[in-house]
Amino acid sequence: MAPPTPLTASPELLGLLSHLHSASLDQESKLDWNQIRGESDKTFDAIMRDKYIALDQDKCELIYHLLRGTGATRIVEAGTSFGVSTIYLALAAAQNATGSTKGLVVATEKEETKAAAARSNWAQAGEEISGVIELRVGDLRETLASGLGEVDFLLLDSKLWTRSSCDRSLRDLINTSSFAYRGNIFVPNSFNGESEFTL
Repeated sequence: MAPPTPLTASPELLGLLSHLHSASLDQESKLDWNQIRGESDKTFDAIMRDKYIALDQDKCELIYHLLRGTGATRIVEAGTSFGVSTIYLALAAAQNATGSTKGLVVATEKEETKAAAARSNWAQAGEEISGVIELRVGDLRETLASGLGEVDFLLLDSKLWTRSSCDRSLRDLINTSSFAYRGNIFVPNSFNGESEFTL
């Protein structure tokens, strides 16, 4: 008898997620993180342009269960990349939706190539996933500046959150979200003792 899965999802979707996480881990294993940390923003962005850098699978599963447990239906993701974590957000939002409340995930990604790859992954995931995602392409300080309404959950998975200018521009969104998760991205083992959760 197969062990229970951590998600309420079809075998096809579980298989797709497993494939995407494996591809991300394979890419990450080939990166020289010590060298990357010393690069300029322009060089860093060029290196990462074709990289998944997906949120770890166990973190994605934890967020999925947090969303299911809280009934979140309006979700924002800052830093979509190839859209792997977005699938978990969309799955939870769709499953939490009721007759009067529809699920919505507003995702933003600045790189056109990554946005295109994300759309392709969501299409493979099916209408249950792609049907609740609104993708905004561009700088998150502009794409998330308006038109969000009340937000139940915010996933910050972008290196921009470390910059004070971004912190200021997103402060209202962070403060008005029911809860948020800040991904400790791009720099492995860099946990600084502060909680990644903002409640």
